[in-house]
Amino acid sequence: MPTAWLTKTLPREAEDGTNVWLHDAVGRVRSSGVSDVAPDAQLFLPARGESASANVTTLPLKGSGGESLGCMLVVEDLTTEKRLRNTMARYMT
Repeated sequence: MPTAWLTKTLPREAEDGTNVWLHDAVGRVRSSGVSDVAPDAQLFLPARGESASANVTTLPLKGSGGESLGCMLVVEDLTTEKRLRNTMARYMT
């Protein structure tokens, strides 16, 4: 079950449905304890009112006794990189 922070920051039911996969990934990682990687995924960012491309890794957090403490999301924003790549492709062809 995703945390309240995740639900507030990245709503599950975004306008274009892009965040459903993230909530599902967090649930899988929390229940299985196995990391999940989503390369070049789409996130809807309500604060910006737009979608962004990102590499997203969801990692389980465990205490010294092996107990589950939650998850950590590592997000690498690819938006600028993709925009630059598209601009270069336009001028190089």
